[in-house]
Amino acid sequence: MPELLEPQTIESTSRTKKNRKDWTKHYPRASLFELGVSPVEWTRLRKLCQVAKDRCVNTSCKAYAGYGGRGITFRFSTGSEMAEWILRNIGLRPSELHSIDRVDNNKGYEPNNLRWATRKEQNTNKKQYVCWAHGNRIRKLCDLRRDLCYETIRSWITQGMSDEEILKRAKTTSGRPRIRYSGLRPPK
Repeated sequence: MPELLEPQTIESTSRTKKNRKDWTKHYPRASLFELGVSPVEWTRLRKLCQVAKDRCVNTSCKAYAGYGGRGITFRFSTGSEMAEWILRNIGLRPSELHSIDRVDNNKGYEPNNLRWATRKEQNTNKKQYVCWAHGNRIRKLCDLRRDLCYETIRSWITQGMSDEEILKRAKTTSGRPRIRYSGLRPPK
């Protein structure tokens, strides 16, 4: 298990495509064969881990305020070390629908706090919003209607629907309206 590192912050070092020394081919200390991963899978996972590190330590990263700015730490020395830990302890990504998630959302990226999770699982592992009056109501309805996401229930509440109406309403799959005709419409 890697030793826990003290959180670090990168001051005003913007990453450009030409200046990404952490993005070059860093292979793990163990061979890829030993880890049971192809070079393509390794590179994808390592880049995912490097992006997680940037969110926590790079102050010029757009997502820094929601991660490093609120105290989320990155306790691995590099993205490659995190990727190697993931492969050894939780394995490869189960499907394209899964991404890395922190088990305890208030802790950082550290050993034993990472898992593969789908978007739906990650949405239930959100930071609790205290400022909105309907927050507890939405969480209660999310528990009762697992097929609906937080935003759907929130929008129905803002439309003035009661809890009973939300619980009885069928889930729509229409989403965005589809265009019936491609190109010009046929003449009438």
